[in-house]
Amino acid sequence: MAEYFKLQLKITSRTLDDYGINPYAGILLLIAGFAGFSSYLFYKTEFAPYIYVFSALSLISRLNDTKRVDFLKTVFSITHFLRVRIIENLIIAFPFILFLILRSFYIFSVGLLFLSFLMALTSFSTGYNITIPTPFSRHPF
Repeated sequence: MAEYFKLQLKITSRTLDDYGINPYAGILLLIAGFAGFSSYLFYKTEFAPYIYVFSALSLISRLNDTKRVDFLKTVFSITHFLRVRIIENLIIAFPFILFLILRSFYIFSVGLLFLSFLMALTSFSTGYNITIPTPFSRHPF
């Protein structure tokens, strides 16, 4: 299980390196950008906690793709699979929860924590397959 997270860290650092960004500088830039955007959001609107929780859940939902979850089920046993899913969701949700606690939105932070645990148990398809009919098929409309 620890090897999986080391591999994910290495993939992320190599991706940043491919873009020409030092991984350490990229992480510092990401933290500064997150803190700046969060402060600006809470300064600008009164609906910031709702937008913030929705943003965190949308990031977590990207981890819930059916193909990805099926792959993790084949690689790990059921107990390790649940641990990996919960840890991944908490890694994504932790900065949001921490900032909500710093802004004294305790109910939202507990709700986000609960929803991140709950989303670790589910999977759903995030892709949309919409077929648009065209006049170039066998039977034009």
